[in-house]
Amino acid sequence: MEYRTRIDSLTDEEKSKMAEYAEKWIEIGLKTGETDWDTFDKYMPVAYEKAGLKYPKNVVRVSSPLVGALAASVAEGILKKRRGAVRGAVRDAVDGAVGGAVGDAVRGAVGDAVRGAVRGAVGGAVHDAVGGAVGDAVRGAVGGAVGGAVGDAVGGAVGDAVRGAVRGAVRGAVHDAVDEAVRGAVDGAVGDAVGGAVGGAVRDAVRGAVRDAVRDAVRGAVRGAVRGAVRGAVGGAVHDAVDGAVRGAVGGAVRDAVRGAVHDAVHDAVDDAVDGAVRGAVRGAVGGAVHDAVDGAVGDAVGDAVRGAVGGAVDGAVRGAVRDAVRDAVGGAVGDAVRGAVRGAVGGAVHDAVDGAVGDAVGGAVDGAVGGAVRGAVDGAVETAISIAKKTGVSLSWHYWIGGQFWVGYWWYGIAAVNFLFDICNLKLSKDIMERAEAYRKISESVNYIWPNSDFIMVCARPVKILRDERGRLHSEAGQAIEYPDGWGLYMLHGINFDAPLYWKIVKKEMTSKEALAIPSTDQRAIALQFIGGERLMQDFNGKIIGKDEYGELVELTDLKDSNGEPYKYLRALNPENGQYVYLRTRPEFKTAQEAEAWSYDLSRWGLNYKPISRT
Repeated sequence: MEYRTRIDSLTDEEKSKMAEYAEKWIEIGLKTGETDWDTFDKYMPVAYEKAGLKYPKNVVRVSSPLVGALAASVAEGILKKRRGAVRGAVRDAVDGAVGGAVGDAVRGAVGDAVRGAVRGAVGGAVHDAVGGAVGDAVRGAVGGAVGGAVGDAVGGAVGDAVRGAVRGAVRGAVHDAVDEAVRGAVDGAVGDAVGGAVGGAVRDAVRGAVRDAVRDAVRGAVRGAVRGAVRGAVGGAVHDAVDGAVRGAVGGAVRDAVRGAVHDAVHDAVDDAVDGAVRGAVRGAVGGAVHDAVDGAVGDAVGDAVRGAVGGAVDGAVRGAVRDAVRDAVGGAVGDAVRGAVRGAVGGAVHDAVDGAVGDAVGGAVDGAVGGAVRGAVDGAVETAISIAKKTGVSLSWHYWIGGQFWVGYWWYGIAAVNFLFDICNLKLSKDIMERAEAYRKISESVNYIWPNSDFIMVCARPVKILRDERGRLHSEAGQAIEYPDGWGLYMLHGINFDAPLYWKIVKKEMTSKEALAIPSTDQRAIALQFIGGERLMQDFNGKIIGKDEYGELVELTDLKDSNGEPYKYLRALNPENGQYVYLRTRPEFKTAQEAEAWSYDLSRWGLNYKPISRT
């Protein structure tokens, strides 16, 4: 097989395969039944890797996009609130528990032992060793750590990574220089005192204090208000499913955060207490000259190294990397990167031809007819929840999502169009771009909607059924036209969404003409009148045929008037597809069926007369 790296024209054979290829991807986009979780689990980590992001531990599977959208928004709201609440609560609890116990234990044990040992061991060697070691070690450690840290900035790791690297480098350098002289004498006394007194005291105090503080902080952050918002926006079954998904997404992340916060807080608190006590003892024992030499060498070296290595460049990189990165990084790293590379490898004419014949066909049939309806319904429920939560003082927001199977033809150069060039035209780009393309394709083929986050991923199962009319619009007269494994779905008639009570009243023909006319939505009202039928409308509103020609009949409903007092007029014409009559609302000034039918095709706009040779 001969591959191409540039395509400026399509062969006749390639053009002839467009329609068939589009149908293939329409079938993929509308696929129902079993969800391919294994493929998703294999390729979603690749998307994160290509985005330079750490793959979250918590992957939550949901059974409908409504549950996923609500749960993702709620989970993100909780986690944002948690980051501040947990850290503050942990730090306060640990500081209170650790400070006294460590300070007392260290001060009592360090003083005498350090005084004797340091006087004999610390001399001018400290200044020379520390001055050289700290500068080089810190610069190297920070330089290495910053690169990796910025790469992992989305996970919130830059601050911790840089601090950890600096702390490790400084401690290592000081440790190497001073420890040989001091450690032997200090270690035994400090180790025994701190180990015995601090270990038990800190462990017991932290366990109790942190547990209570974290529980109160997290529980009080948003739970009550969020529950109220979700209950207000959806029914009980969906609420329970959302609650379970949120627990799955938040639980592990909170546990990890608490562990990290406790570790950091205990570490800092013990360090502060030990350092303070040791510093006081050493200062008194070593004397001013050594103290000043060590402090100057360490302080200046660390300050210069950190400022030089971290500086404004890292600050700017960190701020840019962290800000909302996950929202676009996963989709951008695979979808956008592939689209951009492909766009650069094909000519304008090829782009227009493929995107139109394949991309638009798939996009219209899948996202336009099906995905758009689901998106509209989910948007409404989430916006309601956000609005209710806002009134209770809780900040929620719409969580970015990727459309999975519904986005295979979505937007400029979607998956279907791109893969036509790969599969049919033998386009081959760099190894990295092909890997990204494969990942995005496999992810989209395997599941429905996806909510990527730095702390979790939520992913939705496929629908169990999708029913459409002859024009490809969602439609069913026997229940939901699209339905998901948990039972959530949409009641659709010819692409128009209805709530269940109104839907069943229409399809069971239990609605009167006057009730249909009172429906606020123009689209829903038109569908309801279509189901009621023109014959019944004529009976209910004293209908009369006021004009008749080869194009149909012009009907006037004498007892049904518009806001100007004019009676409603309809064109009654035969639908050749099914042999049934259709009633099309027309303008009150028309006198003939030909005028009404020509107006329905908007021919007067172009100055054309409606005179068909035959009707099909």
